[in-house]
Amino acid sequence: MVKILIAAFFWTYVLFIGFFFYAAALQAWNRLKIGIKILVAPALCVFGVIDIAFNVVVGSIIFWELPFVHGLTFSQRCSYHLTTPGYKGKVAGAFSVPLNAVLPGHIH
Repeated sequence: MVKILIAAFFWTYVLFIGFFFYAAALQAWNRLKIGIKILVAPALCVFGVIDIAFNVVVGSIIFWELPFVHGLTFSQRCSYHLTTPGYKGKVAGAFSVPLNAVLPGHIH
């Protein structure tokens, strides 16, 4: 059980790092030169796949529902459940705080 918790924490951490990278790239995308965009794009794709995998595994466990019911990514699932009463809304609210701190309005 401890190994599962450590793995979940690790992938959550990796996903947050990827989100920070995504937010920075999104803010600066129009100012980046084409060469930098070419270098950044593969990393964004990798973090996108990690986000989808996180949604399938961890998101399904946290929200106790099948994946892709309320979106492809974890952020889309959190946006859907943000106004849901009960524990799903509270969990979505808890995840929205750090995500919206980095990229305001991301989860709405």
